[in-house]
Amino acid sequence: RQRRVPRRYLSSNRKIQQESEIVDKRVERPRRRRRTASFLTDVEGDQQYLTRFVEQSRILQFASCNSTVERRPSLQFPFPYDHHIEFQNTEDSNEPILVYGGDVWDQGGSDLYVIRQLLSLKARYPNQVYFIFGNRDINKIRISQELGLTEDKENGSPPHGGVYWLRGTGRVGDPLLLKDELNDATTSSLTRDPVDRLKWMLKKTMGSPRAFQYRKEELQRERDASKGTHRATVCDDDVVASYRESCHPNGEMGLYLSEADLALRMGPILFLHGALP
Repeated sequence: RQRRVPRRYLSSNRKIQQESEIVDKRVERPRRRRRTASFLTDVEGDQQYLTRFVEQSRILQFASCNSTVERRPSLQFPFPYDHHIEFQNTEDSNEPILVYGGDVWDQGGSDLYVIRQLLSLKARYPNQVYFIFGNRDINKIRISQELGLTEDKENGSPPHGGVYWLRGTGRVGDPLLLKDELNDATTSSLTRDPVDRLKWMLKKTMGSPRAFQYRKEELQRERDASKGTHRATVCDDDVVASYRESCHPNGEMGLYLSEADLALRMGPILFLHGALP
């Protein structure tokens, strides 16, 4: 014999079912759009490495542009090249992304070329290009402070107190040997000549023993390729001036640092330079 279910229970069950359907509709979310992300890191001034990456990329390509040493309206730095990097035209409506993981300079001999190509791409695709701080980028903040923003022919580079990781070693740059230099001592084991100071910084404190000569050669290549009549040989002072300019807050490295992040999270993916403990 079947028992009759009270009407009040039937109405209550219907109400619960209706409310459940309403809640389900409320929590329903639109599908997230998928974007192709390409990751490039540690080019370190190697033009050939950058070229190979772009040529093999599924989202990037080289395109010709008007070669000029004039400062373009959209760029705050010289761009004396006849080509630049751009995103490929794809049928995908979702814009692809390039994440650069840091370390732009120091080892490859084409520091200015690499960083200008990256900055130019960022200027034209601001929502598709992202930069990460690398140790070889962050340490360039030291250039302006330890080399000086501008040339000082009378006093040379600013006084230097050494670097902490050389403390107690007895080597050039040991803070214990230089403790009197900040008080304008007349003698010091750390030169205030800008050329020698920059060479010491790059070779002994930034792990870039060939960077000074590489910059000199790159400047010479640019000067030889220029259409102007001024094609004199690049000297050491020109290298110092180039580092001062490019590491200035408005220079190429300064612009890169102003656009970069320590880490970048996109959905479940975390981009950073180095490794997590």
